[in-house]
Amino acid sequence: MGLELRQLTQAELLGAMARQLGVDDSASQEGGLSTALIAAVLRRIAGATCPCSRDTVVGIATDALCGFVEAEALRVRVREVLNSLVVIGDLLELGGTSSLPSVAAGDWLYCAPPTFVVQDGSVLILGIESEDQSAMPLALRQQVQCPRELRIIRTEDSAAIREQLLVAGYLEISKVAWTRLPLERTARKFLDEAIQRLKESGGRGELEGLKVLGPGNGSKNFVSRWIPPNGQSGHFVGRRPQAFGSPIWVFVELDQGRPKSFIDLPWRGAKFRGCDHGWRIQSALDALSCNPQTYRVVSRDDGVDRYEFFSPLPLWVERRLRIHGQRVSASGALIAYKLEHQSDHGIDDLLQSHMWFKQVKQGE
Repeated sequence: MGLELRQLTQAELLGAMARQLGVDDSASQEGGLSTALIAAVLRRIAGATCPCSRDTVVGIATDALCGFVEAEALRVRVREVLNSLVVIGDLLELGGTSSLPSVAAGDWLYCAPPTFVVQDGSVLILGIESEDQSAMPLALRQQVQCPRELRIIRTEDSAAIREQLLVAGYLEISKVAWTRLPLERTARKFLDEAIQRLKESGGRGELEGLKVLGPGNGSKNFVSRWIPPNGQSGHFVGRRPQAFGSPIWVFVELDQGRPKSFIDLPWRGAKFRGCDHGWRIQSALDALSCNPQTYRVVSRDDGVDRYEFFSPLPLWVERRLRIHGQRVSASGALIAYKLEHQSDHGIDDLLQSHMWFKQVKQGE
């Protein structure tokens, strides 16, 4: 019996990919390549290749999906979805670890073990297996829904789902642990603690290629704040290049552009990524210079608020936003989320008490 060959449309091919990866067929119609489908492809690639660098995963995924979207636009989307998998906890960044001598793999990714978080009315599935979801019972696998990058089992009997996952070898993470926050501090107290760490364990010497975050000066273009340290004095958040991998985040004291001392981020014993510490330190510096970082809330007629941010957010802030809202395209901002109006999400309190952000009105 001969093989029957027929030409597939793009929609048919995407649908076949979605079914094979356990994603709802309808997701493949969401503007060609859906976030859910890209996330599923990234999990499959990560399961086969990690630990490896971000660029390795992005490159393989871009090659696998080429032809569906223009190459550069595809690469941008793949990076965005990959960052989302890091934020929710499917992939882990374990800076400073590598199997190669003299290589600080600060941008390397590792697959988190199969885990789950019990929430109100649902169970969130996290982690990546080498054989995608192979340990999960088929009956449960068929219940998994994929809203964007998430994998959720909606249920009114979370205890039964929990027991099945535990038997299958999944580890449970409490919702409190998954949404863990740093200790609440005033900007002054938090910065004083960071400066004390710098004094006690800061390194000495020149930092070739160092760039630091300069004053905000009211600009909403965060990228434009990266400047050489020429002539600068005081405490700064910066990044210094390394031989392999992404530049290392540092907290540095400068004297006329020359480093007096510096400490790499995250410092020893820290529970969050180097960039998370860097963005929070910078937010404290901005708040204490009477130029706090801002966010804008735009209320819509359909009962939804659009939260717009003009600077990067730590993982623990974005994780809270993803629990209560959905990330959307950020026209006129760096990051944007939509959340239900007047819901008990506590985002404003979190931003103002832990990051010292100031809310600005629509149009500002």
